[in-house]
Amino acid sequence: METTIEQAKDGNGFSVYEWSTYPRHSVLAGQDQKRYIAHCDTLAEAKRSHPNATEGYRDACNTFNHLSAEGDY
Repeated sequence: METTIEQAKDGNGFSVYEWSTYPRHSVLAGQDQKRYIAHCDTLAEAKRSHPNATEGYRDACNTFNHLSAEGDY
């Protein structure tokens, strides 16, 4: 499972995210799932706590284009 470290949305510290794929029963099945797992005050702390994490923002880029207009999901 991939882990990323990025600047926190509020600009205070750093957020750590774990990446996986949404399961088959989800309306987002097969797309990237970005799950928040931790907050660290400094980048050094985040890297120390999650040494295998990649640094930098990553967007899940999920879409809903595959869903029908009828809303029968």
